[in-house]
Amino acid sequence: MTIYAKGKVLGVAERDQLNRKTGEVFQKFYLVLQSEKAGGLPGQTVDSEYMLTKKQVEHGADKRLNELKGQTVLVEVFGNHRAYKDRVYSDWYVSGDAVPVQFPSSSK
Repeated sequence: MTIYAKGKVLGVAERDQLNRKTGEVFQKFYLVLQSEKAGGLPGQTVDSEYMLTKKQVEHGADKRLNELKGQTVLVEVFGNHRAYKDRVYSDWYVSGDAVPVQFPSSSK
């Protein structure tokens, strides 16, 4: 099953992450999409983040996605879910080569 996320590209966020074992600081990259809030009032939006893999960043996906700021796109995503002490944790990633499909504007 293929899952797509639809939203307006706000850009790619870069965050420092600490490796607790080695003390090394490395960067994680997230695609930030803004979409209408399901069940919300007209105009209410929610921002969602989808992690880019190291391989995608090495192939320039962060730069390509930043060029699409302000455009509405469909991006294929997948989830990584795990359970720990009666809680479920989920991480969402951009799939494949991180090439989004531009979504036609519905504004009239």
